[in-house]
Amino acid sequence: MQEWISRLKSETDAELKLNEPMSVHTSFRIGGPAEVFAKLSNQLQLNTVIDFCNSNSIPLLFIGRGTNMLFSDQGRRGVVAKLSGQFSGIKFYDERQSLTAGAGVPLPKLARYTAKKSLAGLEFAFGIPGSLGGALIMNAGANSGSVADVIESVEVVDMTENKSEVISISRNKIDFAYRWSSLEKFICITKAFIRMKSDEPEQIFKRMKTYLQKRKSTQPISAASAGCVFRNPPGMSAGKLIDECGLKGEKIGGAQVSELHANFIINANNSTARDVVNLIDKVRTVVERKTGVELELEIGVFHCDN
Repeated sequence: MQEWISRLKSETDAELKLNEPMSVHTSFRIGGPAEVFAKLSNQLQLNTVIDFCNSNSIPLLFIGRGTNMLFSDQGRRGVVAKLSGQFSGIKFYDERQSLTAGAGVPLPKLARYTAKKSLAGLEFAFGIPGSLGGALIMNAGANSGSVADVIESVEVVDMTENKSEVISISRNKIDFAYRWSSLEKFICITKAFIRMKSDEPEQIFKRMKTYLQKRKSTQPISAASAGCVFRNPPGMSAGKLIDECGLKGEKIGGAQVSELHANFIINANNSTARDVVNLIDKVRTVVERKTGVELELEIGVFHCDN
């Protein structure tokens, strides 16, 4: 055990696992071991781990449900942290048609909860498997809706004079764009204040069901993947470009371009991260050669030492 790990263990009562495989924490089901995997359930644990890593130059990465991430087969140096406990709660304010939700809350759970409270606006999120924190960072969305549409303010952790501090940022000070937000510059998100509109639960659930059925019919949601691999170029569909280039079903090792939706790469047969990266490179090369369009990644690819 490295010396810094022993010191971290002595400074926090957070749950720490050594050499934890990232394959069990990502929807791709791919990835080698993280040196330390930290499950943080309260603010003290969160601040302690952040300050320790900052003062000791230890790499620190926060993950939600790992639904848009590909980790190296060699694993990840430093600490990979996940929020739980107090960061997974929801508090409803009936008189204001609003709520606060922790960054660790799964989007489908949040969508169901708000629907039961007669609040509309998160129907699109019912079929998105990520957590609220990750969804805010990448402005997750579907069916013409996104998390940016319902956000009032967000609490984040930032560094002030080499010490972590929780600050609140109002919606008008957050920049949101297609699959991006300015929140990515902060260490992590802890919770969000959400304001929604009233509607009948039956109508909300009806829309959720319609969106989910559409998702099931057009995307390989039962396969191990990280969702859409590439961002849609302006005015175009990445999936359509890949399909038109004849790449549906293309395989490298255990990785395969989905036959159902060409912008999904699935772990079809014990794929390695290297298989996926090689297939990504091939798809980008072929699409650029045939169409002149350079596809940009939507998922995060994390190497051992980055």
